[in-house]
Amino acid sequence: MSSRQALDSKASGIMFGLCILWGLQQVVLKLAAPDISAVMQIALRSGLSALMVYPMIKLAKGTSLWGRDYLPAGILVGLLFAAEFFLVAQALRFTSAAHTVVLLYTAPIFVALGLHWKLPSERLSFIQWLGIACAFLGIVIAFLFRPAASQAAASSALWGDALALLAGVLWAATTIAVRLTKLAEAPATQTLFYQLFIAFLVLLPVAFSWDKRQFTGLYYPLQVCFSIPLSCHLPVI
Repeated sequence: MSSRQALDSKASGIMFGLCILWGLQQVVLKLAAPDISAVMQIALRSGLSALMVYPMIKLAKGTSLWGRDYLPAGILVGLLFAAEFFLVAQALRFTSAAHTVVLLYTAPIFVALGLHWKLPSERLSFIQWLGIACAFLGIVIAFLFRPAASQAAASSALWGDALALLAGVLWAATTIAVRLTKLAEAPATQTLFYQLFIAFLVLLPVAFSWDKRQFTGLYYPLQVCFSIPLSCHLPVI
C-alpha cells in the first residue's frame, strides 16, 4: 500500500472548497424534489457521471476494471455508496438540507475511529481524540437543540437526522473499505467508476418502484449544470 502524505495548506484549501460545493448538492436535491424524487435524481446523476468517468479509465494503462483483484472490493464500495445516497434521499424528505449536510459530513469522524484500530499509520493522538470528542458533542447538539415545533414535526425531523447520520456512517465505511482493500492500489477513477456505476444499477429500479412522478423542466438544468459534473468527485477518493 502506497504511503500517504499529510495535507498541506493548498490541499486543505482545495478540499474545503470542494466540501462546500458537494454540500450544495443536497440543496439541489431538495429543490428539485417536488419535480422528481431524490432517488431518481441520484440514480440518473450517477449513471451520467459514470459515463463521464469511463473514458478516463480506458485511457489509463494497466487498469483492470473487471478483474478478480479489484471487482469484489469495487462491488462492495458501490453497494455502500448506493446505500449511503439512498439514505440521503430519504433524510431530505424529513429534515432540512442543512441538517442533512452537517450530519452527512460526520463521515471523517467515523473514518478516523475505524482506521485508528486497523492501520498503525492512522493512530489518533491525544489532541485528535479531543477533536473527535468535540465533533460528537456537536452531533448531540444538532440532535437535541432545534427550533420549537409540533411533536409530529420534531419526530419527523429527528428521524431524518438519524438517516443522515447513518448515511455519514456508510460514507465512512466506504472510505475504510477503499483503504483496507486492493482498491487502495487502484486508480481513483476506477474506484469512482465502481461507486457511480453500481449506484446507478441499484438505485434506478428502486427509483422507478419508489416514485411515479413525472419529470418537469426544473430538474434538467439543475442537475446537468450543477450536480452531474460535481458527482465526478475524483479528489475525495
